[in-house]
Amino acid sequence: MGFLGLRRSPLKHADPRRREQAVRDLPVAEQGTLAEMALGDSDAGVRVAAAAKVREADLLALIARHKDEAVAKIGRNRLANIATETIKTRSLKDAKILLEAVSEQSALVNIALGADKDDVRQAAFERFLALGEVGDKFLGTLAIQDPSGAFGAVTVGRIGKRQVLKDIAKNAKADSVKTLATERIAELDAVAKKPSPEKQRRARAKDLAGLAERAQVLAVSERWDEVEAEFDQLQAQYQEILAEYPEIDPDDSCEDISAALTRGRSNFVSRRDEALARARQQGENAGAKRALLDAFPVEGDDDAIAEWSERYAAIGEAGDDEPALLRRRAEAMKEPVPEGAAVYEREAREPVVVELDEADQAVLDEVMTEAEQLRESTEWRDADQRFKELDKVWRVKLGMLASNDPRRVAFLDCYTGFKDRRRSDRESRKEQQADRIEQMRALAVEAEQFASLEPAADALDGHLTKLKALQAKWKDVGKASGGEVGRLRTAFRSACDKAYEPIKAMHEARDWERFNNVPKAEDLIERATALQSEEDLAAAHAGIKDVQAAWKGIGQLPRERKDELWQQFRTACDVVYERLQPLFAQRDEERSANFAKKEELVSELQALLDAPTIGMPGSQADKDAMQGKADKIKAMQDRWKEIGPVPREQDKDLWQRYKGLLDRFYASRREHYKVLDQERVENLNEKLALIVSVDELAEDVGRFAEGQAIGKKSEPDFLREVKDIQRRWREIGHVPRDRFDEVRDRFKASCDKIYQALEPWFEKQDAERQNNLERKEALIKELEELLEEEHPEWFKDDVKRIQNDWREAGQVPRKDMDINEKFQDLCDKIFNKQPD
Repeated sequence: MGFLGLRRSPLKHADPRRREQAVRDLPVAEQGTLAEMALGDSDAGVRVAAAAKVREADLLALIARHKDEAVAKIGRNRLANIATETIKTRSLKDAKILLEAVSEQSALVNIALGADKDDVRQAAFERFLALGEVGDKFLGTLAIQDPSGAFGAVTVGRIGKRQVLKDIAKNAKADSVKTLATERIAELDAVAKKPSPEKQRRARAKDLAGLAERAQVLAVSERWDEVEAEFDQLQAQYQEILAEYPEIDPDDSCEDISAALTRGRSNFVSRRDEALARARQQGENAGAKRALLDAFPVEGDDDAIAEWSERYAAIGEAGDDEPALLRRRAEAMKEPVPEGAAVYEREAREPVVVELDEADQAVLDEVMTEAEQLRESTEWRDADQRFKELDKVWRVKLGMLASNDPRRVAFLDCYTGFKDRRRSDRESRKEQQADRIEQMRALAVEAEQFASLEPAADALDGHLTKLKALQAKWKDVGKASGGEVGRLRTAFRSACDKAYEPIKAMHEARDWERFNNVPKAEDLIERATALQSEEDLAAAHAGIKDVQAAWKGIGQLPRERKDELWQQFRTACDVVYERLQPLFAQRDEERSANFAKKEELVSELQALLDAPTIGMPGSQADKDAMQGKADKIKAMQDRWKEIGPVPREQDKDLWQRYKGLLDRFYASRREHYKVLDQERVENLNEKLALIVSVDELAEDVGRFAEGQAIGKKSEPDFLREVKDIQRRWREIGHVPRDRFDEVRDRFKASCDKIYQALEPWFEKQDAERQNNLERKEALIKELEELLEEEHPEWFKDDVKRIQNDWREAGQVPRKDMDINEKFQDLCDKIFNKQPD
């Protein structure tokens, strides 16, 4: 109570819970106050509760920009629900603020197509595009429904689904949009047919690999005057191949090919220069040897001839001129075989370890590395061809090494090892071939036996399954060759054809069933076509759904008619759905309104669960609060079911929030009931103890009824004890449901034993009460006689005597207890009687 008894407004109370409750109690008509609380209160719960009750668009626009995201979200969602219709009739200046709050694609599409003013429609369209990832369905709706074609000119290029584009090309109101959709479909088809980047990369690598192989061949060529020009051609082809794939950037493999071309050219140029230098040197050596032959010493001068021979041997090789020079030398020295020639040939055949320069050593290492890898290859043909190429490289680039050079022997060992493995593989494949032929023989016999069977009509499907399994076994055998294989294959196929004959008859029968389904399909097409003129859109929607469901149940159709009938049915359905667009738009609005209601319901549920607990855990107040909360949530669940569906794109998120809150409540409720279950277990233990007590009492009463004394106890004592135990039983409380009947029946049975044992005493008590009733009825009759006297007040002493006798008479049966009131009434009349 405030100063002079004035109460402070609950909206200004210091306790946020009191303020929140005041907001909930505030009438919806107080929109300004609610908006003020939503925008300015310091507590988040109060702001949310107030925002949930705001309905006016202008106020919601302010709330939608609040810094508290929870409050702003409520404002945006509510604003989106009411803004659509409001925006359609407003000017662009008034609609801009509302448009900022609309984020639903369907709502923006609705505004863009249905607003009264062009600039508002354009603003809604731009707002729709600004959302980022927008659905092809909404883009298609804009392209189809906009008669100007302006929206379609923008949206068609963003659509990637062919079916949506086909719908636009067929149904768009603007011809220009239909053309754009057709062009877009062709563009997508061209992209689909275009090889993937990976395929293009592989194709380019294959083309470039041919250049590398050609470069390797040219690198060992001896056509000194021609090869360098061919290397120029390879380089030009390399650039042309790269240009053929402009969308794929050059990668490491391209650089490797370019390096191979450069290396091949370099090797060729090096070999050419060395060969030309060697030819020049040999030419000079030949000239020197000719000059020396012309100056052969005079015959008989041995010292001069020896000196001449040393000078001749020191000159070096003379190339192609060497044989003629050797013959001329032999003639000059008159020897049948020149000594120098014999020594030269013998030295050429002896192995000599040659030191390789860096370039030749690199070639040797590369050849040996690849040879060792090829030795373990299973690509027999390719590996053998590559060994031959490596051998050619060896002879061209490493020809200076003798055939018995350890390095040459190592290479030949690799090649020999590969050939041995290939020979072993060939023998293994022969064994596999024989094994496969043996399997084919067994399968051919099995097929012939299977073909001789006559399956029952109801076992044809199983017969077909077994036939397919048999054919799968044949396929798994693998490839084999030879004349016998062809005969076995023919026998197997003939047996399978024979076994398939009953299956073929079954398929023909099923084909007749498919033809019988054609009239059903044609009837459904007619029904779908008839719905195109149905005025009631709801009835048309229900009808087309029924027709589509019936189509799924008509069964299979003949293959030659299947596509035709399906296309007719689909076209008829598409026309109906086109007419149903206003109905769908209306339902979208209803779903948006349902979303607002369910959003509000979720907010209420959130507030209910966030409310503080009442009482101590497990107390009666806590139990009552939990039950009250459960009743409210049950009512909320009923309201949720009554509201109806929401937009599909919002349904999942909203449902998860709603279900999360319910899960939270029921989790806490399970904890609550866990406590109650513990209490029931404790109550069960107490009642089981009472059952033991009442069983013992029943035994005592039984012995007492048989004449055995139980202390100083009498029947009233036993009765008081059983009554006390029954009172304590009622005070204990509930027990676990699954034990309720058991403990109740046991307790009742023991109590019944006690009352049954006391039955004679109860009968005696009833007889005494009946006698007492008769005595008291006689006393009442005396009072009635006294009351009939002329001066009944003179008989007060008699009345007192009667009252003493009444008290001594004892109790009467319960059903006759009203006799006491009758007696007291008569006494009062006598004592209150005044003398005349």
